[in-house]
Amino acid sequence: MALVDAFASSAPDRSQAHPYAIGGERTLRAAATVAACVGACLPIIVSTLRALSAGAVPNGDRAMIAIRSYDVFTSNTPLTGQFSAITVVTRVATHSLGPMLYWLLAVPSRIGPPAMNLTMGIVNCACVAGCVLIARRRGGQTLMFAVATALALMLLSLGTEVYHDIFNASAGVLPLTLLISMCWSLGCGDYRLLPAAVVVASFVAQAEMTFLGPAVLLVVVGCLALAFTLDRVRRGCPWEGMRGAKLRGDRAPRLWKWTLASAVLLVVCWAPVAIQEAISHPGNLTLVGRAALKHKRVLGPADGWHAVVHAVGVPPWWLTVPKDTFFERLTDVTTVPSTFSQVTAMAILAAILAVTVFSVVRRRLDVALAGIFALGLCLALGSVAGENPKNHLLALSVGYTMWWGSPAGMWAWLTLACGAVALLARRGLALGDPARRVSAVIGVCARSCRRSSTGFPPGSAKCGSPGRTAGARSTSRARSRTNFAVAGSARCSIAHTSVSGPSTSPWPGGDIRRFGSGTAASGCDARISWAAFATRRTQAAQSRSRTCPPDSAEPESCGYELFAPSNGRNYEAALAR
Repeated sequence: MALVDAFASSAPDRSQAHPYAIGGERTLRAAATVAACVGACLPIIVSTLRALSAGAVPNGDRAMIAIRSYDVFTSNTPLTGQFSAITVVTRVATHSLGPMLYWLLAVPSRIGPPAMNLTMGIVNCACVAGCVLIARRRGGQTLMFAVATALALMLLSLGTEVYHDIFNASAGVLPLTLLISMCWSLGCGDYRLLPAAVVVASFVAQAEMTFLGPAVLLVVVGCLALAFTLDRVRRGCPWEGMRGAKLRGDRAPRLWKWTLASAVLLVVCWAPVAIQEAISHPGNLTLVGRAALKHKRVLGPADGWHAVVHAVGVPPWWLTVPKDTFFERLTDVTTVPSTFSQVTAMAILAAILAVTVFSVVRRRLDVALAGIFALGLCLALGSVAGENPKNHLLALSVGYTMWWGSPAGMWAWLTLACGAVALLARRGLALGDPARRVSAVIGVCARSCRRSSTGFPPGSAKCGSPGRTAGARSTSRARSRTNFAVAGSARCSIAHTSVSGPSTSPWPGGDIRRFGSGTAASGCDARISWAAFATRRTQAAQSRSRTCPPDSAEPESCGYELFAPSNGRNYEAALAR
């Protein structure tokens, strides 16, 4: 295979950089990451230290959780979760789904109440730091600081006791926030997060039944998105935003190790639930199912809509500092919000839907998946609030079952803001330059018309088709981080000439440079397909070429020219026969 590398003049050559300069840059990035994590966790740290200094002692439901946690290493080890108020409906003692919260507090409960509060503070700090690190991985330092700032503001909307509280409704709020980020990154290709996502989702679902719906939604959608990502990688035509461990080119990783580990962890997490269901008649799962299917008076869709309005409308829950987190949430759900809040909520939801649809059209998976999660969480939040029983005791539970409305609203706002910015940056549209916007739109239309009229060249397969033709299978691909390369197979040789300098763009819009030109043997497809990879400042490259049919008037070769943005770095080229 002939391989000729042509280096872009606009891309800096990091290989010539001084090692001290590279090390200093890495140190600054690491320091910025640590600062973002500590800043986001600061409310949790302060609240936990105050609880330790005050000598907080568990009472009520918290005392029962401490006692059951102490029983974990005894013959009376719990097989279910905390006692649930849904017992009012079933008329039989019913509990949360599983004992994972007790497992977490088993050792600290033998040390004392301060150890339990400290454990919950550490777990919640780890959840917040995990969200920040995932944001850095997916979107760089810009998204990292945006998420860290949003998390710090969102934490202020929750009661300070939530940060270190062992109460089951409090213990699942921040792990659910981490689960949102994990499943989003999982769907974009980070398949190594699958075992951790299974454990976090199991903990969240077992802590409080109000978290069951959103946890199942996140895991299912994340796994479906991961399957879609791997399928696109295998076909050799990934969408932008599909980036994960060992997702390189058209080779999809082998997932059996990670799938097996996830299955084992799933069995371990839910084995006590299955054992309790088998030895008890009726089992706890049966009682929960009866409570869900039994006809009962509920708050209704109107109150569910009120919860969604307060989650995403102006002012949203996650940007409001309440005086009483319990009664204010209860009042917000059971009273009609203002017209302004309802209008802004509808506008934000419509904008998120528009961003999601546009990102699908532009094949931007990370933005599309974030939008699906935002809309799904709003739907789940409204469903949980609307299906809450209207019994006096159960109606009061809305005061704490709606705490996760804060992270749901935060995710919706982040999706709208960051998704819109990412899509505009992806297209290279200057907000203050109408002429450039118009020219870019004209260019997109021209390319669409050209593709629809000319179709695909013989011997090539459309991206996303079920099978790949023999010509597509013989395609040779090459890529580089700071340069680009063009490759040909043994039967499809090429001669590539490196050219770096300004040139007239084949389509309007953008600062385009001509990177090279060359010739291809007769019978080869000289159409060079380029795609951007994992750089938020990178725009799609453009090429102008013509196909060399077997009966070409030029029996020896066929020329082509290659164009790409001057600030581009990561590209891929293919030449197939």
